Amino acid sequence: MYFIEKTFEISASHKLQLSYRSKCENLHGHNWKVTVMCKSRTLDENGMVVDFSVVKNNIQEQLDHKNLNDILPFNCREHGTLDSGASAPLLLRCGAGK
Repeated sequence: MYFIEKTFEISASHKLQLSYRSKCENLHGHNWKVTVMCKSRTLDENGMVVDFSVVKNNIQEQLDHKNLNDILPFNCREHGTLDSGASAPLLLRCGAGK
């Protein structure tokens, strides 16, 4: 099995749904670190698990300068400290199932 990971930086907004009043319930932005981990049983014809230029373009198109509440199914009660990009980086996993 082959594994590879790459961390990208994006800027995106979100808001929290809390059980108490907080300014974080308002739409606000952060600079986030997105770590993408990919695995494959085999390498492609170029000797790679995945071409990270394709992954980077997908991350940029789908997440950068977007409202994450509209894109990702997260809730602060499930992920606790997701509001802090430094202490809880956004982690995405991908795999072709090879």
